[in-house]
Amino acid sequence: MKHSGIKFYSVHDLSSGWHLREAETFFQHWDGNISNPDTNTILELYNIKQYVDAGMRLEQWTDAQFAEYKDKCKLIPGILGRFCGTISNANLEMRYKEVEWKYTDDFWQLICDYKVYHRISPAVMGSLMDSVENVVWHILQQPVLVTSFGQVIADHLTHNRHTAEKLISHFLAAHERSGSQLHFPAEFTQEMRDKVLADYIEREDANINSLQLLEQAQSTKEFPVSDRLRLKARKKRDLLQEKLFAGSAGMYYGVEVSFKSIPDGSVEESHKDNVASYAYSREWVEENRDYPTLLNNFIYLFRYVDRYFRCKFI
Repeated sequence: MKHSGIKFYSVHDLSSGWHLREAETFFQHWDGNISNPDTNTILELYNIKQYVDAGMRLEQWTDAQFAEYKDKCKLIPGILGRFCGTISNANLEMRYKEVEWKYTDDFWQLICDYKVYHRISPAVMGSLMDSVENVVWHILQQPVLVTSFGQVIADHLTHNRHTAEKLISHFLAAHERSGSQLHFPAEFTQEMRDKVLADYIEREDANINSLQLLEQAQSTKEFPVSDRLRLKARKKRDLLQEKLFAGSAGMYYGVEVSFKSIPDGSVEESHKDNVASYAYSREWVEENRDYPTLLNNFIYLFRYVDRYFRCKFI
């Protein structure tokens, strides 16, 4: 089924008008759209309801028209509930892999709202995290999932190659705490964290900026950093800087950008030899050409600006 990609970002988002026009079209074909909804149609319904619940409407809608749409939205919780009732250990991974990139967080919100997680075993959740590398960062935004699957999440974090940089960014980098928050499980012990960070420092692709944050970290109750770890980070940073400047008057660095087939619309990032590489989904860009989505790509995909349209290059 072809989807319009209706997505609720906030009541202030510049793309709201476009999404409301698409919602109007959705309502006009209501019976066909809800007769046998697939996963992404379900998630579109979830977002449509957020617009209506927020009282957002197009100026040309009559009061009778808006009342009709609100009545239809009253049916959405039941539709969502019936869909969530079909999710189990047997099909969780399949359902998740059907989800379009922009709806990833909505999917996990429904898993929590409709208490689907009670029917999911730790083994299945662990298997999903191991097969889809970035899913854990969405799961960590849901405290109830962190509490329910703390041990299997902790075990996964010990071998996920991005864990160290996520820890450093979350606890040590200055950023907007009003955005999406990560909730690390209590089962992810200090011993586990220290090993993850120590292993990261030894890696060839360790990022100098991350090492510097770790080297300069002030140990806190929330995120203890030992003197030994700080010293290790400083020595590795010094070593990397020496390599960068060896036989050269300056520092070599670069960025590679490419577009390739990534069906789920995610972004692939890697850092090697001081070169940051970013691969974007060709399918996502080619299939989502409406102006509001193209604009939002610079916020949520390319990350040129934050959600308040402030430049992030500084």
